[in-house]
Amino acid sequence: MEISIICPTFNNLKYIKLFIESIIENSFYKHELILHISDGSDGTLEYIKKNDIKFTYSINNIGLCSAVNKAVNISTKKFILYAHDDMFFCKNWDKYLEQEVNKLKDNLFYLSGTNVSHKDGLINYNCGISPEDFDKNKFDSFCEKDSSKDLQGSHWAPHLIHK
Repeated sequence: MEISIICPTFNNLKYIKLFIESIIENSFYKHELILHISDGSDGTLEYIKKNDIKFTYSINNIGLCSAVNKAVNISTKKFILYAHDDMFFCKNWDKYLEQEVNKLKDNLFYLSGTNVSHKDGLINYNCGISPEDFDKNKFDSFCEKDSSKDLQGSHWAPHLIHK
């Protein structure tokens, strides 16, 4: 299952580095990562170019919807996953989504992941409040033991649709 992962970012280099690291390290499949960079004066634009990541760009902040639409326009995969730049993906996150997609009869779906946050998430569990103090081992351990039930009707990112 190959996915175009769409992520808008606005001068959030510390977070986007951790986000990209989680996609690379924790994905079962290789995915197409496409960022929309607004401004990028914090070094994000140079970092993305240096690491050969697909992107669209606007010198000013064009807003979330326009940023996502620009990035989706260059996607090549049949699945689109929208994510925030401050997310960290759990190990084999894409295998779990694939299992859910394979249960469905058609491609008319909107699937979302579970948001784990230090506060105000679907699940509140503190693994750190910044990229500098994020505890990957604590997060991995939590994910391995988590037995939360699947939810219906969630609107939280990340979310997956068929293109």
